[in-house]
Amino acid sequence: MNIVLMTELTRDPNKNFYGKERFNALIRKNCHKTAEEIVEACFKSVKEFRGDLPVHDDITLVVIKTGKASYKTN
Repeated sequence: MNIVLMTELTRDPNKNFYGKERFNALIRKNCHKTAEEIVEACFKSVKEFRGDLPVHDDITLVVIKTGKASYKTN
């Protein structure tokens, strides 16, 4: 299971928002990766989307990955 939280998303040079759909698709595409790799993929994607626009605000991203619970009973 993955839990991913991200603050408001950025805009491109045409003032289009990055958008929840794009973000969700990116997470689905990378869900098999480690939390660190997901963070790297997110920031890379946002940077490519934004292009050369200056950053006016920070972007906060939290990725929590959990493994499958394993229970052993006697």
